[in-house]
Amino acid sequence: MNTTNHDSVEDNLRFLIREVRKQIVRAQRYLEAPNPELRHSLHGRDNYIDNLRTFIQRACFSHAASADNVEYYKAVDIIAVNLERTADFCEELIDQMQYVQQPEVLHRDRVAPFVDEIIRAIDLIEEAVADLNVHVALSICRAEPRLDSLYEAEFKRCLNNLRAGDAVETHVTLLFIWHYFERMGDSLLNIGEAVISAALGEKIKIGQLWALEDSIGDIDPDRGLDDLALSAVGESKSGCRIVRVSGRNESPSRATSVIFKEGARNKLVEEKEGIERWEAQVPGVAPKIFSFQDNGPHSAILIEFFSGRTFEQVLLEDSPEELHAAFETLTTTLTHIWSTTRKNVPLPATFLQQLKKRLSDVYALHGDFKDKPLHIGGLAIDPLERLIERTSHLHEHLHVPFSVLNHGDFNLDNIIFASEDGAVRLIDLHRSTDGDYVQDVSVFLVSNYRLQIFDSPIRKRISHVTRAFHTFANAYARTVGDESFEIRLAFGLARSFATSTRFILDERFAKSLFLRARYLLELLAETPVSRIPDFKVPEEVLSD
Repeated sequence: MNTTNHDSVEDNLRFLIREVRKQIVRAQRYLEAPNPELRHSLHGRDNYIDNLRTFIQRACFSHAASADNVEYYKAVDIIAVNLERTADFCEELIDQMQYVQQPEVLHRDRVAPFVDEIIRAIDLIEEAVADLNVHVALSICRAEPRLDSLYEAEFKRCLNNLRAGDAVETHVTLLFIWHYFERMGDSLLNIGEAVISAALGEKIKIGQLWALEDSIGDIDPDRGLDDLALSAVGESKSGCRIVRVSGRNESPSRATSVIFKEGARNKLVEEKEGIERWEAQVPGVAPKIFSFQDNGPHSAILIEFFSGRTFEQVLLEDSPEELHAAFETLTTTLTHIWSTTRKNVPLPATFLQQLKKRLSDVYALHGDFKDKPLHIGGLAIDPLERLIERTSHLHEHLHVPFSVLNHGDFNLDNIIFASEDGAVRLIDLHRSTDGDYVQDVSVFLVSNYRLQIFDSPIRKRISHVTRAFHTFANAYARTVGDESFEIRLAFGLARSFATSTRFILDERFAKSLFLRARYLLELLAETPVSRIPDFKVPEEVLSD
């Protein structure tokens, strides 16, 4: 880190903190005893505060790209923005006073609790930033709920006065004044969260931090937040926060890390139940659960972190020999899972229902896919919805001869080859259920095909794995006497090809997937029920 630049940023942040503090004191004095000179003084410092904030922002942007502590500069920029915003609220406060017809209502006993709380938090900012001190930052964050509580009391007081018809204009104005104090609390919360995020190495909100602290406390009461380092892990389309948690001074390669997820309760309950289902039926494949915090609409879970490589990484980066070994391990593991969890209870196929449920999301991104009936010469081209209707009779005749424990989202990046023993581990198990093994087969095949990598040698590797996996699954189906495997696979592939496009922005590639779904549905629409055992998925569907 460039020490001169760092010191320059810190010095200007100190000036900004001090100036905003003065503005708050000026605002308090004005509310208690309005006078033009004080009003002019407060407004006159606005440009200086704006200039300080602009300088800090430019310096942070300039140095962040080459600095060894990008998170520090991101935090300082957020702090400067929220300090400037707090100063702006001070101006808004005093501007409201022109509408207060009884200034005496804003006596010191009403204003001081707000100002004292804000000043106490602002006085902690310099210390919190200098050391990236999590505990001091938490003290800053705690100002927000206290200011909320003060605001709530004044809000109710104003409402009671308004209901009584007492000085209506004044008390409407007071609602705005108290609201600006409450918004200062929001800015202080943003400041505290910025320091905490910089200290831990990953952006985190205060509610997520409380959940993390509680979760870590369940497994290691002696480990505090200051001992932790966070790093983002993949992406979540469900809105859950997912981070890897490890000791701050530990090597990233150490196996002591855990995964922390925080988000909507229903999603995390599903994840917990999915993991427990796997552990009960196929021990060792799913991660261990260390802690589960049920916090109403939001919950948190702390689970085992699997060090290793995803199947996608093996497919794209490893040697042919390593890929072959991983593929053999995967197919052997799947055979074991399917055999171990098999239940001889027939189930109806559900691929078309899944497809119809997700079509609105597909059309939201790719409106052109919602086609109308066309005619080419004398040939009628059905829209997708019509193709679904034409295949529904065939689909209703399909039943899974037996159920197995399905992953439910069997994509390449949810399959881990563990570092310690090379065994297959599975993650993201919130969709796990007893169902058709063809569901996982079709998702795996399409997740290979939809990799947006067009380098010819890599595409050949992808095609080879796709064909080999199809061959493996087909052979398993013959072994267990599953005569409708291929036609269920066609429905599963159509479903996955079409619904995958809702995550693909490349119009050309998305259209290629969507047309493959249409092609399969057109073949199925022409297949009579009597030909179910004879149906074969065309090889070209899974080829480039």
